[in-house]
Amino acid sequence: MPARTPKQKAARAAGRVAASKAVQARERAYIRAHPSPRPFNRGDLVPTIIIAAVVTTMFIALNSFYNVDGGIRITGPGANMSQPANGLTVVIDPEEMQPATGKMSVDINVIATDTSLINTDRTLRQAITVDVITNESATEIVLPAGEIPRGTTVYPPIDGDYANYPLDKYQGKLFIRAKETKSGAQIPVFLKTDQGIYNWSTKMILPVNPTIARVAGVNGEGLVIMDMQRSTTLIIFLGLIGALVAGVTGVAVYLAGMIFTFRRVPNLTMLAWVTTALFSFLVLRSTLPGAPPLGAAIDVFLFFWAILGLMSAMLMVAIAWSRQQKAVLLEQSRPRR
Repeated sequence: MPARTPKQKAARAAGRVAASKAVQARERAYIRAHPSPRPFNRGDLVPTIIIAAVVTTMFIALNSFYNVDGGIRITGPGANMSQPANGLTVVIDPEEMQPATGKMSVDINVIATDTSLINTDRTLRQAITVDVITNESATEIVLPAGEIPRGTTVYPPIDGDYANYPLDKYQGKLFIRAKETKSGAQIPVFLKTDQGIYNWSTKMILPVNPTIARVAGVNGEGLVIMDMQRSTTLIIFLGLIGALVAGVTGVAVYLAGMIFTFRRVPNLTMLAWVTTALFSFLVLRSTLPGAPPLGAAIDVFLFFWAILGLMSAMLMVAIAWSRQQKAVLLEQSRPRR
C-alpha cells in the first residue's frame, strides 16, 4: 500500500474533524429535541463560569463606588479654605431633589464660634440676620440675641430638563450673607457642606466670602452653585435594565415571527408569556426610581418601542395560532378514504 502524501493526510484529518463535528451537532440536536436530566459537562461549565465571573466583577465594581447618601464634590475658591476664627459658619446640606416641581430642598444651618459674637453658653451676644437669596425669592433667618443659632430649609429653583431622565442634569444657585440686625454691618461668612443627596451626584462650587459679592441679580462673586446629576450606579443599573428590556422585546418579536411563518408550533403559552412581559414592562416603567411622567426620552427611545414590539408579537402569535387551529379543524373534517 503506497504511503499517503501530506495532502492526503491533511484531507483525512479534516474529514475526521468534520465527521466528529457532525456527530456533535446531531447529539446537540437530539438533546434539544428531547430534554432530560443529565450531568454538567465541560461545555456547560465554561459558559457558567464566565457568566459568574462577569456578574461578580460587575457587583464588586458597582458597590466599590456606591454611596448611599450620594456623592458630593466641592470645588471653587472656597473649597480648600480652613474655617476662620471670626464670623459665622453656614453649612449648606442639599436634602432632596424635586425635578417634577423644578425645585430642591436645602438645609441651611448656622454655626457661630467667634467669641465676639457668642457668649460662653454659645448664645448670641446680638441679633444677627442671615439672608438666603435665590433667583426667585429671599429668605431671612433672624437669629435673636440670647439664643443659640439655628437653621432653616430653603427651596431654591433648579434649571434642568426632567424629560432627559435618567441623564437629566440640574443646577441650583444660592447667595448667602450675614449682617448685624440693628446696625446692618456685614459679618464674614464661611461656607461648607458635608453631605450629598440620595441617588444623586452633587458638585458644589463655593465662593471665598459671599459678603463681598454683589447681591443684585444674584449672579456675582460669592454665588454658591450646585450641579446635580443622577448617581453613576443608578445610571448603570437603568442602562442594564434598558438593555434587558430591549433584549426581551427582540426575542419576543423573533419568536413571534418564527411562529407567524410556521417555523415553530403556535401555542397559547407563548401568547401568555408575551402578554405578561407587556404588562410587566408597564409596571417597571412606572416604578423606576425618580421616573418622570410618560413621554420622556426613556419612553421615546425605549419603552414605547418595547410596547409596540410586544403588542405586535401578541398579534402575530394570536393570528398564527388561529390559522393553525383552523388548518387542524379542516384536516380533521375531511372524510377519510
